[in-house]
Amino acid sequence: MPPTPAPIYQRLRTARARLHLTQATVAEKTGIGASSLSEFENGAREPSLGQIQALATLYQRSLTWMLGEEAETDGEPIVLWRQRPPAEQAAEISARFLRLSEQYRNLELWCGVHCECDLPEWDASGAQQFHSYDAAALAKRVRDELALGDRPGEGLLRTLDEACGVKVFHLAFEPSGTAACTRSESFGASILLNKNNVPWRRSFDIAHELFHLLTWKHFRSGSIGDDSLASEREESLANTFASNLLMPEEVFRLAVQRRAGGAPMGDVEQFYGVAREFGVSVDAVLVRLKQLFGMKDEAVESAKLQWRMWARIHEDRTRDDPDELPERYQALALTALRRGELSIGRYAEYVGVSRQKGLEIARAQEAHGDEVDPPAPA
Repeated sequence: MPPTPAPIYQRLRTARARLHLTQATVAEKTGIGASSLSEFENGAREPSLGQIQALATLYQRSLTWMLGEEAETDGEPIVLWRQRPPAEQAAEISARFLRLSEQYRNLELWCGVHCECDLPEWDASGAQQFHSYDAAALAKRVRDELALGDRPGEGLLRTLDEACGVKVFHLAFEPSGTAACTRSESFGASILLNKNNVPWRRSFDIAHELFHLLTWKHFRSGSIGDDSLASEREESLANTFASNLLMPEEVFRLAVQRRAGGAPMGDVEQFYGVAREFGVSVDAVLVRLKQLFGMKDEAVESAKLQWRMWARIHEDRTRDDPDELPERYQALALTALRRGELSIGRYAEYVGVSRQKGLEIARAQEAHGDEVDPPAPA
């Protein structure tokens, strides 16, 4: 016999505590009085449906969960941060990230195209330690099995999304030099990138977070718990993996030798050219030069300084503004709306638009009248 759902007042307390929000902050964000919130959480009276919806939106919970129609779990999946934002923002972004991952899974199921996460995980059987050469070998295996080619940076995100079932979202948060990932038995594997970062930084970020997903069972003892940070050693291994994945040794050596013409690399435009070729940052190129060519620390620091000065004047690599939601997610949401799996209100919630905008989209699709097959992973 299934357990009795927790009463709504208890769920309200749980959801607020999860985000480290005070009742005063919730009142400010929702317009619901602090005294009313206190009564709701003490069970003195129940909120209206509109108030529940407002609180569900703020707490990144579904309306069905708030109403007790979804079972509570023992804990949230771990969100593994490279560098955790301030506590309240980390909780808010983590909750949003997990909710989007769950919604993506729901859309796949409703549209009949759900796929299991298919990544070439590292076999940790019998291994007590994970070394840098293991990270390099894993990068080669991933590059070969996923047919990423000699310069994987440009197509890595699309391959993970369309061929491997990895959910990748772009949200804006601070600090800019961080990213996150998570794994769950319910929705699979997800990566969170910072949309404020430049494309070549995000390219390295996605490779870095991919390492954590591939080695999740080795480094994570459980699947649920508090938001977590990887150890310094694990982060170093993730960087080694990302460098090897995005800048394969043989190809990188040839690219460097071609640009240097047999002389040592030392011109900032040479570093910049290699970075553009592999879709990574100049800093990443300098680290790879240190790994493969023994570039001295002082030379690396000198080159970084030159690059900072040069980039202010000459850097022309365009910034972009990626959508928060993957294209496939948005297409699935539209298909679910057409098929009646999503109401207009829930469609608006899923794609992050107003109800009015959702209604406009629904009317436009009704007028168009064409049924489009839902996109499936390649």
